[in-house]
Amino acid sequence: MAEQILNTKLVDSQSDDNASLDVAIIAGPDGICLNVKGYGEQSSELDTARPIIIEFYEGKLQILAWTDINEGDPQIIDMEGARESKRQSPDKKK
Repeated sequence: MAEQILNTKLVDSQSDDNASLDVAIIAGPDGICLNVKGYGEQSSELDTARPIIIEFYEGKLQILAWTDINEGDPQIIDMEGARESKRQSPDKKK
């Protein structure tokens, strides 16, 4: 399966000056990546980085985010707590 790319603009709905970011959403069998113009990660060339990645890894959905361009390691967000099968009925919530 080849990568598919969707180019779009992410608009700041709270901005009075119609601020926006150019975003490429890259989807392939290894994950979904975001390339946002002006954002990167430590080891990437200018405008080639994919600082946000969604992947299915070792049976778990996770998000990798390089939140500081000067740090090599990403923040990893484990999404297992968001599984629909883990939803509690309203009477069981505390």
